[in-house]
Amino acid sequence: EMDGGGGWGMPTPDAETHCPACSPILRHMAAKLPLANRLRSLLVCPITGQVMDEQNPPLALPNGRVYSSSALLEMAGAREGQIECIATGETFDFSDLRKVFIS
Repeated sequence: EMDGGGGWGMPTPDAETHCPACSPILRHMAAKLPLANRLRSLLVCPITGQVMDEQNPPLALPNGRVYSSSALLEMAGAREGQIECIATGETFDFSDLRKVFIS
């Protein structure tokens, strides 16, 4: 079946173990929560708190962590082209970053 994001998925018998809202035990609590109706992914930069989109695209560090281009450009400018991963403390050259495409 097609999901709201344009992807395809098959219902599985173990859906209740992976979906808290599907669990018979937690279903009554989840019923009071507002529904999220989002057709597109929304990525937020953990450095700036800004949405990463076409105007502020995400960039991936060699370690797989993703941050906004605006945050990383500012960091590279202040550190002679070097980027420090806020999660791991690793340092990378700005030229080692990869573009991430949101779908």
